[in-house]
Amino acid sequence: MKMQSGKWPAVCLLFCTILTISGCPLFPDPPYVQPPFVEIKDVSTTEPQLGDTVVIRWDYAPQNDERNPKLARQVVQMHSLLLEGSIFSETEGCLPANLLPPGQSPLPCMSLDRRELSFQFKGPVMFNLIAFDQGGKRYEKLIKFKVRGAEFKLKAANLTNAGYPRWGNALGSIQNIDFERAFGIVEVGDANGAEDGVIDQIRFDPVLQQVFADGSPFFLSSNDVNERNAFRARRGSSFPILDPSFLSRPEGLQFNGGRTHSDILIFAGTIAVDGTVEQVKTTNGMVEVITASELRNYEPVFIQVMLRSTDTSPQTLLVSDVYFGNINQGLVLATYRNHLSDNRTTGVYQLSVVPVADMFKSSGSIKGAILGANVTTLGNVFLLPAQADLTATWTNIPVYRDDNIDGLKASYVKFSR
Repeated sequence: MKMQSGKWPAVCLLFCTILTISGCPLFPDPPYVQPPFVEIKDVSTTEPQLGDTVVIRWDYAPQNDERNPKLARQVVQMHSLLLEGSIFSETEGCLPANLLPPGQSPLPCMSLDRRELSFQFKGPVMFNLIAFDQGGKRYEKLIKFKVRGAEFKLKAANLTNAGYPRWGNALGSIQNIDFERAFGIVEVGDANGAEDGVIDQIRFDPVLQQVFADGSPFFLSSNDVNERNAFRARRGSSFPILDPSFLSRPEGLQFNGGRTHSDILIFAGTIAVDGTVEQVKTTNGMVEVITASELRNYEPVFIQVMLRSTDTSPQTLLVSDVYFGNINQGLVLATYRNHLSDNRTTGVYQLSVVPVADMFKSSGSIKGAILGANVTTLGNVFLLPAQADLTATWTNIPVYRDDNIDGLKASYVKFSR
């Protein structure tokens, strides 16, 4: 068919007319892609120093577009671990009744126009934005803030039995988790080098001594195999005793008839959260944002590495035990304590503890430590034992003298903006 310049052929005009009359556009719009309901837009600093002001900004899918869910309620919470292992939360906004702690009345609601929060960083804390759409669906975004320069990371924990210890709904493998709270404590002997095996300022503190039992190992220990008894978990104020299983190993033989307790411990705690993690770009670098699952399961968990220094010159540091536990559950797995297994080991490790001013700093790693404990579950299933294969690293962790943990206690003040 020969076409004249600038004119449409009759068949094309007829076809276009039919499309128009039928209501079918010639070039249809692309399908609508639903944007995320809520997003973290910016964080002023991803690793603040104590005293810094942190500003967090967020936003919702365009509320003037009828295709997007409409915001009905928003709440901000700040969560922090206290020294005894409980979670302290401060709330701004009105939580629905099913999320309120028992006996607590709802607070005034937050404006739906609010898109920013600022706070002074006083210590490790977790920011939690909770939003609800008009259909009642809940959305949560979380960001953990730790002290700049100090890091404790769980590289991997592979569990033989998921839920022992409990980590949300993890199915048995936990990977690349930053622990926002980490510190160490070192035993300071007398002038003759004698040690009492006690964290002095915890044992004699009028408040802490009510929580941490005299004679039990710091931080937490399980004293029963039965889950229905919450494993008879007990907090303690003593440096853990050197277990006979450690003392029978080649590296432990030198302490028989002499040293009785570990003399340095490295503790790390975090609030375990069920959800997915993404890296979000901000004006000051990348920040890790957690999108929580529907179950909203937040629990305090910890890792503790016990060290024993030798009496030789030069002095050597040895790992004398490793703990991994869920504080609420009460279950603590250990390499040696209450762990009966042929494959238990503290793994391969590197350690350093160096003096800095009136305290110390520690960096190190453990790889392939095998921890365990016998467990009788609520369903009367016998786990003989439940085990974890654990790898972790830490850098520049502050280590306090056991007779002066004032700096440590000060970092555990209840969060307040």
